[in-house]
Amino acid sequence: MNIEIQTVLGQNITLVFDSLDLGSIDSNKLKRLRGDGVQSPVLMDTPEMIVAIFPPEPLVVQIGDKRIRLTLQGEHDVGSVPLWEFAAGCKKLVPKSKSNVIAYGFNYDIGVMIHDEQAMSMLQERFLCDAAQIEQVLEGELHSFTPRFKFNRNGTSYDLILEPIDDQHIKAHQNAHFVSQNRLPSPSKLESSYLEEYQYFARIISKLLE
Repeated sequence: MNIEIQTVLGQNITLVFDSLDLGSIDSNKLKRLRGDGVQSPVLMDTPEMIVAIFPPEPLVVQIGDKRIRLTLQGEHDVGSVPLWEFAAGCKKLVPKSKSNVIAYGFNYDIGVMIHDEQAMSMLQERFLCDAAQIEQVLEGELHSFTPRFKFNRNGTSYDLILEPIDDQHIKAHQNAHFVSQNRLPSPSKLESSYLEEYQYFARIISKLLE
């Protein structure tokens, strides 16, 4: 059976802090996150959340709930926009005396095309031991099955979800979660890790679905 990774649907870097005071965030510095001479972002500032939307991708920065989330929306190749540099820039917006990074994570969503087999049937065959028995317990017909895997590898925690979209397509999501010792890796190390984790994701998706 052939599968094809068609597109990257979304990607994200999230920073987790032990505390985060929104009042200490300089909105003017946030507006200049992508540098001078570029189109200004749309900024929404509330007591619970600061959101900046940078064109043209768009790149969405959400600050709140002890987190900074940088999400690249739309179909973009991994690495085409340096999220790791913007993550490092966002961290600098947070005063060191008030907050520490305790974790960070990478999130990827990809679209997978299934050839010569139906997506739902393929997932059931590989990851559901006895669909008929499940249907008997449910007293109904099983229309969708979404495998989810949580596991550890080399000190990193992973959350992997395979969601059938239609007969020929699966949406695959992976989160890689890293515990931090009150610091964020340098942008160059963050870049290497971000690209390596995506390559690992693409590789294991192929192995799981081949």
